[in-house]
Amino acid sequence: MIFETLSIKHLAMLLQFESENKAWFESMLPPREDYFYRDLGIKMHIYDAIINMQLGTHYSGVLITARSL
Repeated sequence: MIFETLSIKHLAMLLQFESENKAWFESMLPPREDYFYRDLGIKMHIYDAIINMQLGTHYSGVLITARSL
């Protein structure tokens, strides 16, 4: 198990994780727009997280197990 700061290198794994767990997330939170579940949507999400980390307002990390989130 590896804990890493979220970066653009996690795009494919994060897209897969978000897509596979969409129903679970939507059972607790309002659904995200359809564009979120595409490369560009995840890329925008990651860049937004990076900006917030640089501003010192948030921290985003990923826990990786066997090369999946």
